[in-house]
Amino acid sequence: MNQNNFDFKLEKLLGKGAFGEVYLATKLDTNKIYAIKQLDRKKMESSGKLDPLVNEITILSSVNHPNILKFDSWAMSENHFYIATEYINGGDLSECLKKYMEKFNTPFTEEITQHLMKQILEALNYLHFKKIAHRDLKLENIMVNFDTLEDKEELNMLKTKIKIIDFGVAKNFNDNNLLKSIVGTLINADPKIVKYFGKMLLDNQNEEPKGYNEKCDIWSIGTVCFELITGEKVFDVKTFDELLEKINEGKIEIPQAFSKEITSFLNSMLQIDDKKRSSAQELLYNDFIIKDTKEFSYIKKKFEHIEEREVQYNNISNNFNNNNIRNDNRSEDNVYKNIEEYKKLCGFSEQSYYGQSMSQKIQVISKKI
Repeated sequence: MNQNNFDFKLEKLLGKGAFGEVYLATKLDTNKIYAIKQLDRKKMESSGKLDPLVNEITILSSVNHPNILKFDSWAMSENHFYIATEYINGGDLSECLKKYMEKFNTPFTEEITQHLMKQILEALNYLHFKKIAHRDLKLENIMVNFDTLEDKEELNMLKTKIKIIDFGVAKNFNDNNLLKSIVGTLINADPKIVKYFGKMLLDNQNEEPKGYNEKCDIWSIGTVCFELITGEKVFDVKTFDELLEKINEGKIEIPQAFSKEITSFLNSMLQIDDKKRSSAQELLYNDFIIKDTKEFSYIKKKFEHIEEREVQYNNISNNFNNNNIRNDNRSEDNVYKNIEEYKKLCGFSEQSYYGQSMSQKIQVISKKI
């Protein structure tokens, strides 16, 4: 990696975050449009965010897939880091889902969910083939690009291309050594990660984690798929204790109104035992992905308490950040009081472990590989 030919003209501010801004920019030699992250160097260094940044640049510069954010170049000055990537016009899936539910009073249809999940699986199959585990897949880390501005205005989700982003905690793996770092977002994380984090909270910090493999990503996209089709989290919990209890119970409630195809598809991903989960390659041949949705035995979902659900959706909506840059130190899910107790117990600060990606500070109590 180098800083050569980093020659851009910043055109328009797209959003602000804890560490800097995102700009729409034109590359002068090609006149193409890009997104530029301008990050405060001192803040990045003092907050321990340099390692994830370097990791993300390293991973993105090694991959090339239509459903993965394309990295262009990077540069740094005395005060800033600059990261240039392709420009994505539709925000992330959490924003699109929120807008869709507000406009149509329902989550995504099975047809839309099929369209999105097929692309997610294509990207994930590519990553796993290259021995890369993402480890933080969630709605907020999947961007959406609409084919046209009209499609964007109409929220035509069938005219979109998804792009997986945020490779700060991604990791190269091999079949002989399991991954052991506790990273990601707990509400979307592999049950093994959730359980080990629970043990740490009970002061079992000397216990060696059992480790996990790339199928941690399969569980995560299972939670993504569930949320796309229901508008709700897999586990309706407010505390980590409740999340751990649900994981230990191992019961996933899939609405009976869903087609048998998507029910089977969800069951193939949301297996507590990772040995029972399908691989990304296998899922690409799942009936839900390959069949015409018109063939599905689909019953239109009807909500009995739609007004109550609208209140819930509105409450969730207030926690979404509409900017194109993520604030890694502010949870976009509900943050509950006892999470602060967990953070103090573990000796951390400025980090929510329930609904936000965990920082590199986790290495204090978790051996990192």
